[in-house]
Parts: sequence; structure tokens; C-alpha cells
Amino acid sequence: MTHRNYKDILGGLILVVLGLFVAYYSTQHYQMGTLTRMGPGAFPRALGYLLAGLGVLILVPAFFRSGTRMIFDWRPFLACATSILVFAITVKYVGMIPAIVLLVVTAALADDKLSPKGIIALAIAASILGVVIFSYGFEMSIPLVKWGG
Repeated sequence: MTHRNYKDILGGLILVVLGLFVAYYSTQHYQMGTLTRMGPGAFPRALGYLLAGLGVLILVPAFFRSGTRMIFDWRPFLACATSILVFAITVKYVGMIPAIVLLVVTAALADDKLSPKGIIALAIAASILGVVIFSYGFEMSIPLVKWGG
């Protein structure tokens, strides 16, 4: 046992830094507006401060709790980061549904317990949710399937 809970200290610190960055960025790049007529930067700034506050609520008590030694597993991190990159690169060329399938398959490399049937089911469910949310809900004009460049 160590003297502090370093996992929560690191997690809380990341949330504080990310929240403050979002609040600062939205304040510098978007109009805030007024309370009765909010601008495009008001909501992201509020969410940034809320995220930073939640980070503080995680960070401060972690200094007074004991925790186990922190071991970082690179495989899930790299698989998830790569899956986001794969989606960002492929969605323009193959469309939303194939890009979501590639994202799920790449992210599935993070977990060795997921079966091929589970990966297929997850890819189908994520594709359906992506179509419903982004194509119909937000009415984004991303082609569902695109053949060629």
C-alpha cells in the first residue's frame, strides 16, 4: 500500500486540466452572450468549469486515501487512440457505417476477452446508434456508405 491514491490523483488532475482548458478555449474563441441570450461559448465554458470542479472533488480526497501501486496498461490506451484515428481518417472515404465498424474492431483490440460474435454485435449496435443519432437526430450530412474516394 502507498500513502496516497495516485490513480485518483492523476484522474482528478487530468479532469481539472481538461476542464480549465475547455473553459479557457471557449472563452477566448467564442462569444459568451448574456444570461438571457447565451452565445455559443457559454455552454462549453460552463461544462469546462463543471468538469474542473468534479476533478477537484476527485483530486482532493485522494490525497488522504491510501491506494495501490499504479500500473499503466498501454494496450487499451493505444487501441482506443488508434480506433479514433482510424475513424477520423476513414469516415471521409468509406462513409459512416464502415468507419464505425473499423472503429469498433480496432477498439476491440483493447480487450482480449471479447469474442468475434461480441465484436460483430457491438459493431452492428454502434452503427445503428450512429445512424440514428447523427444522420436522423442531428441531421448531419455524412454519407452512410461511400464507394471510392
